[in-house]
Amino acid sequence: SFWDPLIKQALFLTGGTIIVLFVHKIPCRLFKAIPILLYPLAFILLLVTSITGDVTNGARRWYDFFGIPFQPSELGKGAVVIAVASFFRACKLKRAQANMPFATFFTARYPSVDSFSPKTFQQPVCFLA
Repeated sequence: SFWDPLIKQALFLTGGTIIVLFVHKIPCRLFKAIPILLYPLAFILLLVTSITGDVTNGARRWYDFFGIPFQPSELGKGAVVIAVASFFRACKLKRAQANMPFATFFTARYPSVDSFSPKTFQQPVCFLA
């Protein structure tokens, strides 16, 4: 019927809103533990999916979790995002304690096509965290 997709999307929107409200109540310091928990869980789910997952376009990427199609790689992506954010926050705190500037300069070594003088092999690259 016409209303079935609308009802399904409204349920997803409601469920997502509830999840966002729940996650918003979690103290920030607990987010450091999320990658520690999600990496092994994602690894196990990827192994299970590679054995028993649904084949789509010749690859096993999807797993049905209580009838809901799910990609375990999404857990790993979320864990990586949180781990990288925690890493950058730790770097920022260390720089603040050492009275270092907000921008930290690193040296990237790469060959230049224009010329091969020693100056072209060391170009400053600025990473802002």
